[in-house]
Amino acid sequence: MRLPQKLLNALALFRFRGSAWYWEWRYASGGNSGAGSYGAEAAYKTAFLAKILKSRKISSVIDFGCGDGNQLRDLEIPSYRGFDVSRTAIECCRSMYAGDASKTFHHIDAYRNESADAALSLDVLYHLIEDDVFQNYLDRLFHAANRVVVIYAVDAKETRSFRGRHVRFRKFTDTIARRYPDFHLTDAPPRPDHLLDSAETPGASFFVYERIA
Repeated sequence: MRLPQKLLNALALFRFRGSAWYWEWRYASGGNSGAGSYGAEAAYKTAFLAKILKSRKISSVIDFGCGDGNQLRDLEIPSYRGFDVSRTAIECCRSMYAGDASKTFHHIDAYRNESADAALSLDVLYHLIEDDVFQNYLDRLFHAANRVVVIYAVDAKETRSFRGRHVRFRKFTDTIARRYPDFHLTDAPPRPDHLLDSAETPGASFFVYERIA
């Protein structure tokens, strides 16, 4: 039985044991990747990604945080490899795309320094609560990108002492500029007006980084 997402979030507040635990618990409890992977927000993300992949002639992608795979439905990628911390989510994706040989899905423990033209991080950074988890994730993300990194997240310093144990905002653009000088921010469009009232991901927008030749 799928529980309402608000109820799942409330239950998680009392049992939170870390970012990876939260997402496995959420999917195993019948939850999904959240509103950002469905509806108008997912449609906007799909359209923007399609434009980036085409304009940069991207043929291979690694996605760190593939979730339940819903936002992949309308994306055409010659070679896609998705990773996630949730084994339940990985099994869901494998079942959903069982007939699509262009897409493979793996638990993050199976990552072995693979790389691709582009590395994706969609609605992930503000769910990485622990400092070491956040930094290790960024290291992996930029290491895996041969040419392009695409991030969809909230670039803002957390201003409240408690927002919910599975959400923590950070000014990640400052960290990236300092730690990954081989990449430059080349595109950061503002959030579309029709998504400004989204309660799930307030302020989330795209940030496209490209490796300096």
